[in-house]
Amino acid sequence: MKILGSTIMIALFLLLSLNGIQAQTELNQVELMNQYIGTWKIEVGKDTSSIFEVTAFKEDVLEINSKTVANGKIIYEGKSLRGYDKESNRYIDVGEDLDYPPAIIFTFWWFSSKDICHLSNNLDLNNSEKATIKSKIEFKSSDLFIQTITENGKVKKINTVKRVKD
Repeated sequence: MKILGSTIMIALFLLLSLNGIQAQTELNQVELMNQYIGTWKIEVGKDTSSIFEVTAFKEDVLEINSKTVANGKIIYEGKSLRGYDKESNRYIDVGEDLDYPPAIIFTFWWFSSKDICHLSNNLDLNNSEKATIKSKIEFKSSDLFIQTITENGKVKKINTVKRVKD
C-alpha cells in the first residue's frame, strides 16, 4: 500500500509538472509582445524623461523609436527592431544602448506568463540565466509596467513605465 501511495504521488507530481511546462510553452509570444505597441514614458530624473514609441513593423516585428528629453531638449534619440525568432520562441532586439551610445546591442525578450516579460543581454539564448544584465517587466495594467533591472544579480534600477495617452 505504501508503494502504491508513493507511485500515485510521483505520477501526480509528474502530471502537474508537465502541465506547467505545457502551459508555459503555449504562451503566444507575438500576441503578448504586442502589449508594448503604443507610446511609453519613463521619468528618469528632474525635468528628464525617456519616451519610447513602439509600432508594428510587420506581424512579428516591432519598431521602437526612443528619445530622452531633458529640460525640453532632446539629448538622445535611438531606434531598434525587435523580431520574433520561432526557433527560440523569443524576440531578438537589435538597437543602440541608451546608456552607452553608439554601442549596438542585442537583447532577448520573452514572456513567462501573460504579465511577466524578461529580457537578457546574454548572446546564448539557452543560458539566459547567465546574463550579466537582466530585466523583469511586470505589467500592472495595459497602461503601466514596472521594470526591474539587475546587474550581476543585484538590483540596479527600478523604472515605472506609463503609457502616454493620445
